[in-house]
Amino acid sequence: MLLILAAALVPSAASAHASLVDSNPKNGQQLTEVPDAFTVTLNESVAGPTQIAVVTDKGEQVATEEAQINGRTVSTRVDDVDALPSGDYVMSYRLVSADGHVVSGTVDFGIDLPQRTAAPTPSPDGVGESETPPQGASAEDAASGGDLTATVVWVSILLVVFAMLLIGVRWRVRSDNGGKHPDP
Repeated sequence: MLLILAAALVPSAASAHASLVDSNPKNGQQLTEVPDAFTVTLNESVAGPTQIAVVTDKGEQVATEEAQINGRTVSTRVDDVDALPSGDYVMSYRLVSADGHVVSGTVDFGIDLPQRTAAPTPSPDGVGESETPPQGASAEDAASGGDLTATVVWVSILLVVFAMLLIGVRWRVRSDNGGKHPDP
């Protein structure tokens, strides 16, 4: 009886498929820098072929190097780390384990990079110009020529309020005179 039970358990253990045990980044992880490598690790060796793709939240595939197999781990690197903006990403993988079974899945992660400072842009005469706006001014103010837009808006609001007050005063004077024009 014990021999029959053991025989029944052996095929189920032998038919177990490879599965994901680790990844970099982890599913749901929010990164503050681009990882050196994107990796997927299975519970058994990987034979190949392998594929790891990193895709932006806009559906654009990120250029990566050819995936490398190292035992149970498959990894790839991004061609241009500086080209990755902050945002949400999906790393998808499709691997063939040593037992010949295909293992595939996705890992969702986000990258929230600190703001990069822009390098100074040289002027036509070769002297560098700083892209940093003067102290107390925002980048939008520097780009739009200061507070001109805000000034125009405030002046327009004041003119409308003044016109409404003038109409209100004239209306009040008319109603006090029984609807007649006031005498000069």
